Amino acid sequence: MLVHDLSLQAFAGHAGATENPGTPVVLPFELWLGVMGIALLLLVAIAWIVGNALRLRKIDRRLRILEGKQKQ
Repeated sequence: MLVHDLSLQAFAGHAGATENPGTPVVLPFELWLGVMGIALLLLVAIAWIVGNALRLRKIDRRLRILEGKQKQ
């Protein structure tokens, strides 16, 4: 048997592998799960950056208030 035939048999249980040999074996729902996972990671990263920026603004404001009280 050729290596190509062996690979087709290995993917025989996967949908679309036997109907369209040579096409990528990625199902639409798997592709969407990957895209949604990347989008979720991006949203978490943005939320983390924004949250830290807001927290640092609060700390900076408190420090300015304390510095103003010390000068008086």
